Amino acid sequence: IYTLSLHDALPILIIIDGYDECSQREYITGNSDEKYPNNAKEKMPVAALCAKLIKGKILRGSVVMITSRPDESDEMKAKDIYFDRYVEITGFSEPQVKEYIGKYFKNNERMKNIVMDHITKNVNLVSFAHIPVLCFLMCSYFEYTLQQPKKNNPLPVKTSDLYDEVVNMFVQKHDRKKRASVEETLDDLSELAAQLLEERKFLFLKEDLKTLNLHEVESLCGSGLLHCGPPFRTSFSATTKHFCFTHLTLQEYLAARWFVKTRKIPPGDVSTEVVLFMSGILSKEEDNEFVKKLIIEKILSVPLTNTTTKGLLISKCLLQYEDIEFSKEIVKEFRNVFCP
Repeated sequence: IYTLSLHDALPILIIIDGYDECSQREYITGNSDEKYPNNAKEKMPVAALCAKLIKGKILRGSVVMITSRPDESDEMKAKDIYFDRYVEITGFSEPQVKEYIGKYFKNNERMKNIVMDHITKNVNLVSFAHIPVLCFLMCSYFEYTLQQPKKNNPLPVKTSDLYDEVVNMFVQKHDRKKRASVEETLDDLSELAAQLLEERKFLFLKEDLKTLNLHEVESLCGSGLLHCGPPFRTSFSATTKHFCFTHLTLQEYLAARWFVKTRKIPPGDVSTEVVLFMSGILSKEEDNEFVKKLIIEKILSVPLTNTTTKGLLISKCLLQYEDIEFSKEIVKEFRNVFCP
């Protein structure tokens, strides 16, 4: 519960960051905030305060800026909540991606040329690298793998394959003495990631890591897969720490891995990024039946998404799944979605 008290004469910019990560989006887009008076000085739940600010019921002279993934922000349009302007954060441009790679590998010309050539020839990787932190993850993975003894395996091209390699790199760095099975560690983290997404949680305590001991948690933080926040006091004599995955997409990939392993369709409010990851992972298993079920229950059944958007999402799933004959069957069966 928070109290908002601001001087009316001052120009106010309010930034609500990460709307797509909010667990109370339905509350914000609904009418539950109406039970509280439209008074900026009254105490109310954070979700009610956000709803009133977004809908212009309080502090009408302020400018409200919201950051969100596009699919989740569409929920507000569907509930007739509109903004004066919509902008897209594009991240790195292609020249900036090349500049970043050049600076990252400035001390190793041979490695720079290999990575530059591989990334720029693959549209998936160029798109992936537009997000600065993901560009860093990709470069750190290529640096790590190119330093290993020569392998016959080609460098990954598909996004899900790249995440698989990146996560494996993190876990191998975490367990240098090979005390635990990489697969077991990944399963533990994947189950946790899926559970947190279903609960709309992105921060967790060490107590939530029931299958990992404190040493392993600290090692995973050191590897770069998990981030540990500063300690905070829970009582006069006790402190604890919050943990999170280094980037939301890492959590989503691990959750997708768990949903595939358990053959579970993600809940409705889990992002479409998870579905795309699942499609890529399932391509190795050639499970047409489950992919079709995933498309029907996770894309076609979403009421707030228009036909064009659904067709685009299905196309992305099929691109990740990489089965031409199966794709033809899906397009034929759901032709009205692809050609509205």
